[in-house]
Amino acid sequence: MPLQNMDCWFQLEVNTFTVGAVSPLNSGWYLALPDLNAYKIMKEKAIWRLMRDWDPIFGWKETMPPSLSVRGGKPVGKWEFNGADMDQGLLTHIFIINQGKGMLVDTVLKTAKLYEKGLIKSPEVTLTFQKALSCCRGHSPLKYFAHFTGKDFTALSLK
Repeated sequence: MPLQNMDCWFQLEVNTFTVGAVSPLNSGWYLALPDLNAYKIMKEKAIWRLMRDWDPIFGWKETMPPSLSVRGGKPVGKWEFNGADMDQGLLTHIFIINQGKGMLVDTVLKTAKLYEKGLIKSPEVTLTFQKALSCCRGHSPLKYFAHFTGKDFTALSLK
């Protein structure tokens, strides 16, 4: 749910996701850039996934890169995180590991990791919030939206 105007986020030039508490990529908030080729790749991979049993070691056809972590920096390890076999895993596989054009924002460490070409082609680049999120004056995405995961609405401050 938007808490304030989010127009500044549309200035980002890569698919941008927050890092989850239990997954390297949280699909509860992300900015997706329209790309017909990426859509076709994701559709093909989703169909591929539906025809197999899930493998927590090889996931979407590769082992989990050791540099991927959950919010705060704890390593992920295997394709066993929340949504690994669904949207969060597919988006990680496409935009972070393989194709690139993705950025993960860690709201605890206040850093962002840019995956320009995907981890299989080049390492990530770590950026400060100020540099990565200059479009929104370096503010965390959490300032702009609430992602409800079963918590009580009254706990949310709408200041």
